[in-house]
Amino acid sequence: MTAHPVGGVRALIQAGEFGAASAQVLAGNFAEAAKIGGGAARTMEFQNLRGEVGRVLEVLAPATSGLQIRRVLVLPRPNNQEQWEELSITLVPTSYWRTDVELTVTRQIRAATGAAIGSPAVLGPTRFSLER
Repeated sequence: MTAHPVGGVRALIQAGEFGAASAQVLAGNFAEAAKIGGGAARTMEFQNLRGEVGRVLEVLAPATSGLQIRRVLVLPRPNNQEQWEELSITLVPTSYWRTDVELTVTRQIRAATGAAIGSPAVLGPTRFSLER
């Protein structure tokens, strides 16, 4: 898959609260992660197996009764185009044991200037629950 880094991932910019909130998400403490004061973001750059440079923007933001996670992956394509893939996850902790999740994936081809080419392909929203 072209989205997997070959070597190190280079963080370009990271908001102060992002590290702490991301650690809470990875630990499964979604209610704690949702207590961030506002949106927190991180931008990264990596090289994939094809030698192409990809970019990732991750945003964590409080949402109604939970947490919103957005991840935009940008990969180069031929003819001066880019493939943008956005993963949007909404986490709503309903109890200590259970979290409701809504997941949407959008993929679109864009010009290097950011202008959309064609219509986006959308998967979701898909809803499910996580239990400890």
